[in-house]
Formats: sequence, C-alpha cells, structure tokens
Amino acid sequence: MRRSLGIKLIAAGTIFGANVNPISHVYAEEMTISENSAELQSVKIDEFQLDQPFSPDVKGYSASVENEIKTMNILVEKKEEAAEITINGEAIESGVKTSLPLSTGNNEFDITVINGTEVSTYKLTVARAKNDNNQLSNLSLSNGSFSFDSEKTDYHTEVKNEINKLIVKPNAEANTSTVTINGTIVKSGEGHEVQLPVGSTTMTIIVTAENGTKKIYSVTVVRQAQQNSSSIVANEEKDQSEEVQKTTETSSNSSKASVTPPTTESNNRGTNSIPSEAVLATTNVNSSTKNTANLGSTSATGTSETKTMANLDSLTVSNGTWSKTFSSDAYTYYISLASDVTSLIISADAEETDADVFIEEEEISDNSTVTIGDKAKTAISVIVENDEDRKTYVLIFEKDVDEEVTTEAVESIVNTETEAATVSSDSIGIEVKKETSETNQMNVREERQAEKTSIWQQLLAFFGL
Repeated sequence: MRRSLGIKLIAAGTIFGANVNPISHVYAEEMTISENSAELQSVKIDEFQLDQPFSPDVKGYSASVENEIKTMNILVEKKEEAAEITINGEAIESGVKTSLPLSTGNNEFDITVINGTEVSTYKLTVARAKNDNNQLSNLSLSNGSFSFDSEKTDYHTEVKNEINKLIVKPNAEANTSTVTINGTIVKSGEGHEVQLPVGSTTMTIIVTAENGTKKIYSVTVVRQAQQNSSSIVANEEKDQSEEVQKTTETSSNSSKASVTPPTTESNNRGTNSIPSEAVLATTNVNSSTKNTANLGSTSATGTSETKTMANLDSLTVSNGTWSKTFSSDAYTYYISLASDVTSLIISADAEETDADVFIEEEEISDNSTVTIGDKAKTAISVIVENDEDRKTYVLIFEKDVDEEVTTEAVESIVNTETEAATVSSDSIGIEVKKETSETNQMNVREERQAEKTSIWQQLLAFFGL
C-alpha cells in the first residue's frame, strides 16, 4: 500500500447569537490516502485491439480475431517496480513482449499483479474463429489416373478388368478438417481401400471444415468387363474391315477410277475415315450411293472434299461398361450391363448446333430414357441428321442371360459383315459413275425416310437381333 500525505486545517472559535468571537486557535492534522500498488500501467497487443481502451481500474477485456491469427504478442507494464506479473501462472517481464498461442474458440488469459500483500487480476478473453477450409490439396488412386484440381469436384477414370479394388488417398489442405469416403472417416494422407465390381463405381469424398462447412468430391471408376465372345467379334470385325480397305484400295488404284480414295468412307455427308465396324459402314454408305453430290469428287481440274456435318461430339450411357472409348468416327459399340438393368439414359450431343439427334427414331434435345429387354443383346440406334448429312451410331447392350450363342453364329456375323463391307465399297464406285450431283441432291431427302426403317432392320439382322 502506497501512502499520500496531506494537511487538514482546523479552526476553532465561538459564536453567541449575532456576535462572532475571534478564532481562538488553529491547528493542522495529517491525512493518509491509500492507493493500490498492485496494478498495471498499460497493456498493448500487436495483432488486434481490445474491446475498450485499457485502464488500470478496469479488470475485464475481450477481443475477436480471424482464424488466420494463431498467436498474439502482448506487452504489459506495471506501476510499481517491486510488483511481479504472471499470465496464467507463468511469470513475465514488465515492458517486454510475450508471444502467446491462440487456439480456435475462446482463449482465457489471467494477468495477475502481486506487490507484497496486494494482488490485482485482469481477465482477457480472445475468441479466435474456427477454420473454414474444406478443400483437398490432393487426391490420388492406386490405379487409374486423372488430373486433380482442388476447385474441381467430379472425376472419372477407367481401369482394366483385372483391377478389382484400389486405394483412394485424400489429402486435406487444413489439418483441422475431417475427411470421409463413402461414410467412413479417413485420416488425411492415408489410403482407403474400395472394392470395384465390374461396371461403374462412384466414391463420395466429403471434407468437413472445423467450422462445419462441407465440400463433396466424387470419383467414378469404370472397371472393364472381362473379354467375351462379343469382344472377340468386335476385334475380328476390325481385322476384316482393314482387309476390305486394302483390297478396295488395290482395286481402285489399278482401275484409276475417279472416286474418293478407298481409305475413306464416301457418303452423302462427305469424307470420313472408315470405321472398324463394317456393318455401320454399310448403313452410312447406303444413303450416299443415291446421292453422290456430297461425295469427295475428283475431276480433271482438281479434287474437292465436303466435310461431314452430322457427327456426334459425345455419347454416354448411365449404366454399363463400354468395349472401347467413344470416337465420333466409330459407329458400333458393345456395352456390358448387369442382368437386372431394365432401363437407362442415353445422352448424345452433335458436333454441329444445327444438327438433329434421334434415338430410336425419336428426336431428343439432350438425353432419352430407353428400355432394355431381357435378351442377351439389345441394339439401340442413335442417328444424327444435318441438312443432307446423316449418320447412324449403334449401341449393342449385352446382358448375361440364358441365350445360346454358338461358334457358328459368331463366324456367320463376321462373314456377313465382311460381305456387306465389300458390297458397300463396290456400290460406291458404280453409283459415282451413274449419277450426277444435281440429281442426288434432289432425291436424297425423298428417299431418306423410306430408308430409315429398312436400314435399321438390316442392322438388326446383321447382329442377330
């Protein structure tokens, strides 16, 4: 206790009625004023301001800070040299900065000043916001690959049939986040095993920030089906088609006919690479043999080519495993389905905005739901039309049902497709010589509608459907 001394003057006299007697005597009396010597002179913090200016007489203060502020540097000064200062029981030096860590949530600091028997305590409460980071810094698979971007949430990849499981490894940007894969909590940076049945498997990865906000990533992995007789047929079709190309090219070179080179498919939509599927080459050539105006034509003065305007840019289905990746100039695809699949969604987009897309002869703007029968094979047609151009893509959906497929039937399909491709190639040369461009342009639209049904029936017959 520090003392302040003062003087109090006291004057004594007498009063009688209206008369005042003179002061008889005056004396001084010493006064003692007490003052607390266990107080702080000042408190200063570098990173933020307190809710009110510091005063030695005010014992409670608070502040709210962002999550990014992880420490505070505090400087306190005492009034009396003999006083001692502690923060949460730890002695600190007056006039020297002290660094203190800040956890998320409320941080309580008791600043105590002791001077002899006198004690004063100041309470400081700092509320640090919780982390809101709910992003991944990386995401990897033990099989399959994709380019990861923390802002992108949907990923797709494909693995071979031999891969029946894989390890998913997510890394969270913030160590305060929680990560789950399909509902199972996974430590950041550690792998989680996922089983892969044949077909499409989607893994949902949820990152929850410390403050409770969530971000969802999804990874879809397609496991290829085991190679079966249909795959063998597809490979044989490709080999047979390549042989037909070589034969046609040799014949064309020897006769020096003025037609499109046999390494390309000539049709009423221009010049495109011959697809490996011979039967689709037949479909797209049938209309072109009646309209040679749009063929890549050759004359004595030069050669011109007309680009097709009826290609698909993308083609996807909601279920199943594809035999190969989609390409705009390949027309036949085998897709394996589970036996319990009865319907699915087909999505198709044309390369040209003016083109029309039909699924099973019904025009669509984006996608269409189709029914899949309980047969070993179901064929679905996807047709693209743009003015005079027209192309047909075929999806062959295969299900593991009790239907007998013999070796003779497989060989018959291959032989029939080879013959069809040869006839198609011969037909091109004959029609080019017989018809003029002007006649074909007038006739092609009138004949197209009549051809649609018959062509599709021929396709179904080729595939034994």
